[in-house]
Amino acid sequence: MNFCTRCNLATQSDTCPKCGAQNLRQAQEGDFCFVAELDLLYAKMLQNTLQQQSVPCVLQPMGSTAIALYSISAQKARIYVPYEYYDIAMELKDTYYSID
Repeated sequence: MNFCTRCNLATQSDTCPKCGAQNLRQAQEGDFCFVAELDLLYAKMLQNTLQQQSVPCVLQPMGSTAIALYSISAQKARIYVPYEYYDIAMELKDTYYSID
């Protein structure tokens, strides 16, 4: 599996599907890989599911504070997991949260 250091994206491709970078390297243990960008509520639910399966993860809120003050559903968050947990995280996401 290849890894884009710009996007933190693991991919089978030789080119990053998000940014188009071609200088990808082999994914390594400890690389934090992008799993999903979801509405904050769903991201927190996925985070909880991953943690229940002992999958370490990082939730990164996106968007402005002004949006967060008025609507939690308008705010997005990204989920990242270490590469060694990437396959199980993607399986859980696709099984329970295939909404993105």
